[in-house]
Amino acid sequence: MNKRFVWLAAFLTLSTGARAGTLPGDDDSYALTIDQGYNSVTNRSAGHCVELGELRTQSGNVLGQSAEFQLLEISTESALRESLDITASGSLSFGFFGGGSARVKYANSVNKNSQSKYLMVHTRVSNQLELASSFKFTSEALQLIQRQGAAKEFVRQCGDEFVFGRRTGGEFYALFEFEMHSDEEGKQFSTAVSASGLGWKAAGEVNKALSQFNMFSQTQVRMLRIGGTGDFPQVSDISEFARTFPTLVEATRGGAPVTLSLLTKDYSGVSPVDGMPNEVALTRQRIVVERLAKMRDNAMEELRTLDFVRENRDIYRSDPGALLGQWELQLNQYLNRVMEATLACFQDIWQSCDLPTDVQMPNLAFPPRKECESTTSESCEVVGTNGCLVFRTVTKNQCK
Repeated sequence: MNKRFVWLAAFLTLSTGARAGTLPGDDDSYALTIDQGYNSVTNRSAGHCVELGELRTQSGNVLGQSAEFQLLEISTESALRESLDITASGSLSFGFFGGGSARVKYANSVNKNSQSKYLMVHTRVSNQLELASSFKFTSEALQLIQRQGAAKEFVRQCGDEFVFGRRTGGEFYALFEFEMHSDEEGKQFSTAVSASGLGWKAAGEVNKALSQFNMFSQTQVRMLRIGGTGDFPQVSDISEFARTFPTLVEATRGGAPVTLSLLTKDYSGVSPVDGMPNEVALTRQRIVVERLAKMRDNAMEELRTLDFVRENRDIYRSDPGALLGQWELQLNQYLNRVMEATLACFQDIWQSCDLPTDVQMPNLAFPPRKECESTTSESCEVVGTNGCLVFRTVTKNQCK
């Protein structure tokens, strides 16, 4: 067996059970409805191949609601994507097909680089899950299933998953970018991360944890709100806005709730068939797409880092000079091969989902930083209908 697929074969032996997933409810690249099919490899919608029973909550009480507060350090581009619940296929398909959720567009606007530090303030207000009480195949889908060798045609018409539930509510994200002015300051930031105890917190603990980072210079703050009402806060009021955001979502619940997420599952267990011809047919392809997304994420982050280094050469002890152009060429060659492999997979998910093996991610070794002192001024970079969406802090460095 080809060595590069040994890890796939090992994983496949563990992946034969039923599969479920979660998709952003605001993604207009597929615009899924309840009971609709979905292709988890290509991130595209499919036909309606199941009939669902009425939607019910687990408790039977439609008014139940929970609020959660989270503070996260975002260390990589992939971590940013995952913190926003963006799937690998959803992220990759954005470049080819357009559309995409507000989360995908928000992630792409961040321009994350590896020389800065990032913190995410996240508030999630969730109404109870609404789940289909039953599901069965349509007569047309059942006829297709019963045909010999119809697995590929079934996936083409129905996808490999379908939507069987949803969760409504609201979410608020604020991503802080911090510019480090020395290697020592980077170590201090890591110490503050450890001291703050990042993760899910009570409402009152968000302000306390965020205050640990007041000593560091903010370069920009980007905000995203899904659901809720009112204007966006000023930078100084973000933690308080996050704490009170649940009351804004509560105000809209009686009207038209926002769908935060759609719940999907594969077709195993759908009446009256026991087992599906495509139950694990696309497992390998999904793994390849996830790997391709991480490869793309790494390359994009390093390209943005090159731009950062070019614009801030004075903060480094030595100038990388011609290496920047060499690294950029290597990164673009690597990224192009990754995207070629992705497009080939999307065009033929059965035969062409492979990882590129003829290029490698270049190893970028940036010089150490000087000791710098900075002065800052704040401005609004992007104005939305409800206030400023992106605050940028202009930093002037004096380095020695």
